[in-house]
Amino acid sequence: QMCIRDSLYPTPDPSIQTTLILTFTNPDRHPNSNLYPNTHPNPSPSPDPHLQVDMMQELLAVLRNLAHCAEGSAHVLKSGVPQVLEAMQLHNTSEAVQVEGLAVIGNLAKGCESGRITIIREGAISRIVGVMEQHVRSELVQRVALITLWKVAYHDSDGTAVVIQEGGMLPIITAMKTHPSSAAVQIRAVRAIDELIRQNKDNALLLILEGGVHPLFQPAAYVSSAPLRGELYRLVQSDCRPVLRTLLAVRSCRQTELNVRLALLYLCDSSDLIVSGIFSSLHDILCITSLLNDELPETRAEGARSILQLLQSTESPISFTPPVIPKACNSPQNFEAFVNDDELSDVTFEIESKTYHAHRIVLKASTASDVFGAMLSCSMREAQPGALIPIEGMRYNIFCELMEFVYTGRVSISPESDAAELMLAADQFLVTKLQVHCVQVLAKSLSTENVWNTLKIAHQCNLAAEMGEPRSPGDMLKDACICYLIQNMASVIDTQEFMDQRHILSKMIAHKVWSVLPKPD
Repeated sequence: QMCIRDSLYPTPDPSIQTTLILTFTNPDRHPNSNLYPNTHPNPSPSPDPHLQVDMMQELLAVLRNLAHCAEGSAHVLKSGVPQVLEAMQLHNTSEAVQVEGLAVIGNLAKGCESGRITIIREGAISRIVGVMEQHVRSELVQRVALITLWKVAYHDSDGTAVVIQEGGMLPIITAMKTHPSSAAVQIRAVRAIDELIRQNKDNALLLILEGGVHPLFQPAAYVSSAPLRGELYRLVQSDCRPVLRTLLAVRSCRQTELNVRLALLYLCDSSDLIVSGIFSSLHDILCITSLLNDELPETRAEGARSILQLLQSTESPISFTPPVIPKACNSPQNFEAFVNDDELSDVTFEIESKTYHAHRIVLKASTASDVFGAMLSCSMREAQPGALIPIEGMRYNIFCELMEFVYTGRVSISPESDAAELMLAADQFLVTKLQVHCVQVLAKSLSTENVWNTLKIAHQCNLAAEMGEPRSPGDMLKDACICYLIQNMASVIDTQEFMDQRHILSKMIAHKVWSVLPKPD
């Protein structure tokens, strides 16, 4: 191993290096293998399965260096390509061997036209695609494989055709999606895609159908892909557009429909998206938000980015409009002095072993809630003189704030954490106007930590909307939460809370997005 690595580099004749390396990997292929019958009594047509991975890596590294020059490349091409591919297949789990093997193929492809012809004839492109699929999580393997595909396709329509025929477009796109923050992967992928489309414009349609347009807009790829995006924009506006519209009309494949919509979303003008019917129904939005349901974080991130792109391209900002605080239910001058006053009290509530003094006439006359009036009617047990009315499942200070609102029509919710409990208490006693106060406080204090509990509370509230109000307090709070989630999708889509509710949340997000989009005439 040290002989090959250190002693062979100065050798003036590359054929000596190549011959020794090929003998070392497979003695049976040495032109004079019959001279060594005792050393290799059982020659094999494939590399020795017991050859160590690090040895194979060193051998391939020497071939890689040889293939850098034209003379050395010619010697490797004579008999080395099949063995390189066999070595990669034998050690297919070793990233190091795959990287060196890909580098050898890349140097041979770039060295001369005969090199590209040979590696294509020997099936090297299929091997490259297989390596990219098997080692999809390895950034190093993807980087080397991408530059190798680019070398195969570079200024060569035949090499481009073979890359496409062997399914090379999809692993390139997958590499961009799997390593969105790697500038090295993004740049090399953009170069490969650009060369494939440069050699054959029809490959632009394949890129769209395979879902490769929106990754070009990732931050790590955005600058390097600018010329390619411009070319795609021109192609979509002219040649591809009729075909893509037909595919959308047929909708034969959900994935195809999704990829086409995403491509048009990123490549078209905002007004054109609506007028041309790309996003003209709730179904079209659900197609995009369904990405948020995926198990893979990369796919969810893609969905979040696409939703924000849709809102931005159509100039449809997401915002929550706080509800208007209703006027006081009662006159403070009449009832404020009687709040929890035991002097004239004729009804007592018990909460957490504490008593609260109230007044029948105030509770029955209050317009804030009908529950107390019904509770104190003659047919109810609580209406009996001297009855102590227990209130279960509520903290004392929350009941005090509830009663303060019933008496005065005003409330000071402090701390803000009380707003959630107070909203549920208001729901229990049908105090709709108090819930509106709570919605304002809760909407202003939303964060990535409390939005989930707030959304849960919104689902628990069953009060109907006030007369003349289009939405109930619970719906208002849901709307506030969904607006917050859309505005902060990047930081919430990977949380466990989002994953647990992602199917219902994706639909709620779709309805919200659809509600703000401009509608076609």
